[in-house]
This record gives sequence, structure tokens and C-alpha cells, in this order.
Amino acid sequence: MRTMLRLRAIIPLLALALMVVTSATGLACDKSFVLINRSNKTIVAFFASPHASNRWEDNILGSDSLEPGLRDGIDMKSDQRHYSLYDIKAVFADGTKVEGARFNLCRVAYIGVYNHKVMYRNGH
Repeated sequence: MRTMLRLRAIIPLLALALMVVTSATGLACDKSFVLINRSNKTIVAFFASPHASNRWEDNILGSDSLEPGLRDGIDMKSDQRHYSLYDIKAVFADGTKVEGARFNLCRVAYIGVYNHKVMYRNGH
């Protein structure tokens, strides 16, 4: 009986500890950011794939595009995989591309796409 009472007291503490460890290790990750087109070209495709992957995932913009000077909120919260480092690729209307590697999407608040580079600013 005493053992059972101790277990009942310990189980909530273990659950709380697991929640703390989970959020500290990055498993609870927002993965949302603002994409800003700081180039003078229209972005027609935008990709974010886990750094460990060897292929680009689906175009996040779908059939939309992002004109120069505009911004769009990107929400990848549905990606429940436990990756935080992503590689980024933007494709312009003229076919040119810019890429960036190892963006920590758990911390990134803004991604700026320029004519020749991709940069980020943390904020989460």
C-alpha cells in the first residue's frame, strides 16, 4: 500500500520533469517565421528542408509568389518532426536561386531573401 502511494506521488513529478526536458531539448518548436523578400525579383518558390535531408521538400509557397518588398507569415507548426536545423532555398521568377544552410527554425523570427543570399534574425 505504501509503495502504491509513493508511486502516485511520484508520477506527476515525473510527468512534469518530462515536459521540462522536452521543451529544453527543442522538441516543442514553433517553426513559424516571417519571410521577407528583400530582393528586386519575385520569389516563385520557397523550400525549407531538414539539414539532415538530401532532398528539398515541397514548395511552401505553393502556387503563390512573393513580390519584391513584401512579406508573408510562414507557419510550419504542423511539421512535428524533431528537427530544428533547416536548409532554405528561394527560387526567383528568372530561375536564379539563393540558399542558406542550418537555419534554426525554433529560434528564427524573420528570414530575409536577398538577390545573392538568405539571412535570418532570431526572435522566438
